[in-house]
Amino acid sequence: MTKNIRSFVDPMTFVRFIHVDATMLPPETWKKYDALTDADFRAYFLENKFEFVDMDVEVHELAHYWQGVAFPYIHWYAFMSLKIISEAIGALANASSDYKQWSCQIPSLRRISQKQAIQINNLNAFGEDGIRFEITELELLECYTSLIQWQIITETSAFDAATFRRWLKRNPSYHSAYDVCCKVVKSEEIAIRLFLPLVRAAFRTSRPVESFGLLLSYMNLDSSFFSTFIAQQEPCRWDELFSHILTREVDLPDANMGDFDTAQNGLLDNALGLTFGSSKLGHPILTPDTKRWLQEKESNEGFDGFLSSPRFATERNSRIHIQEIYPPSTIIRIHSPNRSRNIFMTRGVNAPSLDAHDYGEQIHSFLVFNGVIRRAAGLSLGSRLCSHQSCQHYRANFCNGYHLAPEDPKDCKFPLFLSNTIEQMNYQLSGTPKTPMLREESSWLKKNAGLLSKFLRGLRRMN
Repeated sequence: MTKNIRSFVDPMTFVRFIHVDATMLPPETWKKYDALTDADFRAYFLENKFEFVDMDVEVHELAHYWQGVAFPYIHWYAFMSLKIISEAIGALANASSDYKQWSCQIPSLRRISQKQAIQINNLNAFGEDGIRFEITELELLECYTSLIQWQIITETSAFDAATFRRWLKRNPSYHSAYDVCCKVVKSEEIAIRLFLPLVRAAFRTSRPVESFGLLLSYMNLDSSFFSTFIAQQEPCRWDELFSHILTREVDLPDANMGDFDTAQNGLLDNALGLTFGSSKLGHPILTPDTKRWLQEKESNEGFDGFLSSPRFATERNSRIHIQEIYPPSTIIRIHSPNRSRNIFMTRGVNAPSLDAHDYGEQIHSFLVFNGVIRRAAGLSLGSRLCSHQSCQHYRANFCNGYHLAPEDPKDCKFPLFLSNTIEQMNYQLSGTPKTPMLREESSWLKKNAGLLSKFLRGLRRMN
């Protein structure tokens, strides 16, 4: 990966973005890369992935994908974001045909990155002032990912708190929420044991940060029950313990979850079965793997325990998570002084051309929508996928989600792709029988008009 650009998983589409600095590759790999066509590079990458991607990056971003698949709140957030962004595109397009003039405010898209203040009051443990901290949902997710990444990769004990602390200091990582947990339970040795299942439990609820604080405040480690529980050898039944606390011991206030409100007594477990309205269409990336994950959980006792304690999972359960519950779409950005380019990969598929790959085009349209609306709303953007600073569209950066950057900026089809897709969407949402006139044929729109129509009708029925 590059020194300055982080790889990431987009929290709406759950496409994985991997950034590779070609200058840091071995010379023979760099020469081979420069000579390959995109199609040949896909094949080469599949066979030689770890020449380009660190194992740490691979596991870290894989863990983020598992969160979208199996964490009810994150699954809900992906659905909510996709719906809001699709609606916003239509509304802005109706207001102005010049996308460079678009501007909007969408506070709900900021929710995972907003600081929330939590007060933990336990008079016996912390005195009258208690412990107060501020944290975001995103920080909770990142801290979870750092710890599970370390537990999967390291060869030391999974609960060696001193080694984990040294690893946190030596590697780019997130640990603010873990530090809070250590402070509350007054022991890094205990915190490292309970942190993964604690975060998983928090993201079963409609208010993860608040629930994180509630569960921590309930951890009276001086009580005979907790003393006896902690004295057991791992694996302990942390998931069952936190589930009991959430359902029997604390009152979880429901949050306003909008159109996809599946919360029951503060729990969002039903969110993993979400579809878009009556269309029964699921999330284009997450839903197939979520269905697989739920089926395995139902038929395979202990399957989901991998996400709380991967070291104690069976070989089969580990293999399914690491090799099969795997991001189906990846965009690899190769940063090279000679030839920077984007390579679109699908799981196990060496697609000869993105334009000819219907699935890739579907994901491509959602990525473009996401990038345009996040730019219009002034939200943080992913790193650029294009280096053509002379391009007339570069400065405005509405094209930040468009990864089909051409060799020559004069050949860029971003405005055409955006206008074609918006025309098709407005046609479907308005119900007008007249077929929209597209300035140039779009292969994906021609082949998938029925699929897009079904998806958009589902959105319309929810309004």
